[in-house]
Amino acid sequence: MNKRIILLAVSLLVLSQATLSKERTFLTKANGYSGEIKLEVIAEGQEVKDIKVVSHNETVPVMTRAFPMLKERILEAQSPIVDSVSGATHTSTAIKRAVNDV
Repeated sequence: MNKRIILLAVSLLVLSQATLSKERTFLTKANGYSGEIKLEVIAEGQEVKDIKVVSHNETVPVMTRAFPMLKERILEAQSPIVDSVSGATHTSTAIKRAVNDV
């Protein structure tokens, strides 16, 4: 009886780890300064692995400067609670909100 319980517990643990470590992709969006920003967030378990821009209406100079900085900060912190990019407050807020919605 005890061996069965232990075997069941170990099996459940292994299954839960396999489920948690599976990579998942989320599509998310938020409104920036010039309109909607759509992102693809790739996560494995509780860890954010990558963030990609699907589409946006922000000006190219703002997005080109802000997104790489925010992506790096969010991936490093594993949280959208990071400093915004100066001069791109609305864009930064939208990106952080979109990641937070995942």
